[in-house]
Amino acid sequence: MSNFFPVTLDFVSQFTGGRGGIDHVVNYGIGTIFFGILLVVAIFQRCFSNEARERLLVWGFGVALVRELFMVSMSYIQALGLVHPDSLHVVFPPLEHALSNIATITIAAAFLRYLLNDIPRSKIYLKAGIASVILCYFATFGWWAQHILADPSSKFGQTWCDWLFRINASIWLLIPIIWLVLKTKGWLCNTVCLAFTLFFLSDFLKIADMALGEVYENIFTPFRHGFYLLAIPLFGYVYIREMCEQRIKVREEKLGLEHQLSQSQKMEAIGTLAGGIAHDFNNILTPIIGYLELARLQAGEDRDPALSKNLKQVRKAAERAREMVSQILTFSRRDSENKSAIQVHIIIMEALKLLRVSLPATIEIKQNIDTQCGSVLGNSTQVHQVLMNLCTNAYHAMKETGGLLAVSLTPVDISAKDLIKNVDLKPGRYLLLEVSDSGHGIDPLAQGKIFDPYFTTKDKGEGTGMGLSVVHGVVESIGGQVRVCSEVGRGTTFYVYLPVSAEKLSQEEVLSGSPSPRGTEKIILVDDEEPVGDIERDMLMTLGYDVQVFADPLEALEQYRAQPDVFDLIITDMTMPKMTGDKLAQEIMAIRPDMPVILCTGYSDLIDEESAKSMGIREYITKPVTIQSFGCTVRNVLDGVAA
Repeated sequence: MSNFFPVTLDFVSQFTGGRGGIDHVVNYGIGTIFFGILLVVAIFQRCFSNEARERLLVWGFGVALVRELFMVSMSYIQALGLVHPDSLHVVFPPLEHALSNIATITIAAAFLRYLLNDIPRSKIYLKAGIASVILCYFATFGWWAQHILADPSSKFGQTWCDWLFRINASIWLLIPIIWLVLKTKGWLCNTVCLAFTLFFLSDFLKIADMALGEVYENIFTPFRHGFYLLAIPLFGYVYIREMCEQRIKVREEKLGLEHQLSQSQKMEAIGTLAGGIAHDFNNILTPIIGYLELARLQAGEDRDPALSKNLKQVRKAAERAREMVSQILTFSRRDSENKSAIQVHIIIMEALKLLRVSLPATIEIKQNIDTQCGSVLGNSTQVHQVLMNLCTNAYHAMKETGGLLAVSLTPVDISAKDLIKNVDLKPGRYLLLEVSDSGHGIDPLAQGKIFDPYFTTKDKGEGTGMGLSVVHGVVESIGGQVRVCSEVGRGTTFYVYLPVSAEKLSQEEVLSGSPSPRGTEKIILVDDEEPVGDIERDMLMTLGYDVQVFADPLEALEQYRAQPDVFDLIITDMTMPKMTGDKLAQEIMAIRPDMPVILCTGYSDLIDEESAKSMGIREYITKPVTIQSFGCTVRNVLDGVAA
């Protein structure tokens, strides 16, 4: 019983390094357990994410584990008295110090790479640190081996060798501490910085102890070993917590990608459905618009102004239906349709008329539209969609309290000195579309995400999160930029910059109201929809052409083969039974390569204008057609005028 308390005290003191000596089995055993757990975790994480940091941590924890096992083995062998302590000192101290320093430097390099995201500097730190340890080892090993053989009672800690290792380790541990304090902030940085500081203090206290002649060795030793042991679970806490957060983030990103894939599949299904609807609906609109135009020509504004006015209103409704079909296709397929010079002010004023009918009376619409601001190279449907999406967002921000929706369109000149404010815009002339609301505003934290797909602050069921993403995509595709300025409780303003185009207006805008060019050539018209074929025939015959209509493409081909030199032009639909329009065109051109062919379709996902022209088709037009655009296209093809 008289030895119980001293033995117990000696055993407990080993948890913090004991009172000196080498027999610290429990101390090094705890270090072995800690580093063993971290090595297993690092190996498992490396299988999940084979990044450079994971490889460094595997090496760092592995070397540290080897050092702890080495220390446990030596301590246990010495405690059992199997080998004389003096015989161990020839190899033991330099190797133990080198392993310890390499482990801490490697672990430090791994955390610096992650926290600072500075790969070049972390590589330099790792290489220089390990090189310095190797130099220390070779500088001390030979001298120490000779010294201990000459004087077996010597202690490594009382020679310049220990000083060299300790000072070298302190310097390389002080570097990441300073970097982390200067470069980063937050709990992650602070915890890692504390762990490095504890490693640093472990070596620094030994330096202080040696400087004082090891008078306070029994006091310093438990503290420095305790600091060393405490640093290990701190690294483990940071590493395992960050690893768990990373896995949670990856899982959330995976769920987000799965949701996006699901949304994409839905959009693809909608696009397929919309394509079929567009084809049929455009075939329906073709005779409606065509017969309206023929009726207007027959009525004449001078003979019956009232009837002419009514027919104009019906025509506007039919054009709106055509634009609606085009908008559905654009949204569902996210296609980049052919661009042309468009007058944005006309599109905006038409859109605002629709908005005024659909928005509640509590929301006032104020507009300032410059009608002489020029044109933009883009697609009218997409520009219409941009305004509608921005105004819909404004409505949602004011629907409970009401307010003011302000829309303005003005020309602006962006000069070189403005590039600081408009970093993504080239100097030049732009149209500035401003859409403002007096609603609740956007939280500053959300402003950086509002253009992300599927991000929305609306309640469930009120929005898909795609509106502003579509706006951003459309504006960027035509070389513009979108900016937002918002303050919580004081409203939001979107600034949309659209580059002014020097190109001429689209053909239909130029021809609107002007007489269509006429001709007398002989034309074959192929369309399996009888009403469509009839109205297109009537349009062409009104313009003076001699037209033969076929509902069956095989019959049309047979007629052409019989008299290939009689006809001057072939106009064919794309989607038809027995033979598609592109195949018919190839058969026609195989007989007579110089025969001009126009492909006219309501909608097709099998061919577009570029691929049609690449196979020799002269023009690609979409239904419904107007008599002006149809007549001009036919005349240009017959005259050999490039589109």
